[in-house]
Amino acid sequence: MGAEMRFFRQNTVGGRSVVRGLAVAGLLIFVAFAADARAKQSSVFEYTVLRNGAPIGYNRVVVTPDSASDEIALSFDSKLAVKLGFITVFSYAHQREELWRDGRLVHAAGETNVNGENTAIEVRAEDGGYVRKVNNRVEALEQDRKPLAMWDPKLLGAHDAFFSVSEDKLLDVSVDFAGRQRIPWADGEALVDHYKMTGDEERELWYSPDGVLLRAKFRNRGSDIEFVLNR
Repeated sequence: MGAEMRFFRQNTVGGRSVVRGLAVAGLLIFVAFAADARAKQSSVFEYTVLRNGAPIGYNRVVVTPDSASDEIALSFDSKLAVKLGFITVFSYAHQREELWRDGRLVHAAGETNVNGENTAIEVRAEDGGYVRKVNNRVEALEQDRKPLAMWDPKLLGAHDAFFSVSEDKLLDVSVDFAGRQRIPWADGEALVDHYKMTGDEERELWYSPDGVLLRAKFRNRGSDIEFVLNR
């Protein structure tokens, strides 16, 4: 209980500090759909979110490709909760819709609720760059800033300036290939590609050889947070 109380105190001081870890992590599961997008039918990816090995919520992504228009529609649903006994000391809920065309984000709109406080974000492509609306504030982003989407590690490696589509944040990060390795998976092992993100955010990412995000891991306020694809 003492550890839970420390987590609660650390993450309520400073308002949204917990969101810096958990909400950004929500970006990591967001688009693990590279392989199934080619299947030309809707696919569902469900992830369990763990804190120090214990489940605290889920992330769900529905991917719907349109072969006629080379568009991919994405629907996101995420809910997390940290409890102290029977009391919920932190809650997070996020829903978002995205439309991608020819590998480029065309439009995104979503809403995040953290401990009862709502933030709405809308992003649209415009003049080679992006315009982002956060609640009532509208900003034109630099053209070299791209949406942080993890559906293709090659796309991440081509850039180092990103913006979030789920929170009011700009990110300067690098994503580098750390080697191929085997990790425990289902009843055996899986051969995966390991990537490391460094910079404003630090993450470890494990992809299947065909590009599906299987696992993401990071530290937040002394806790280990993991997103693991349900087998």
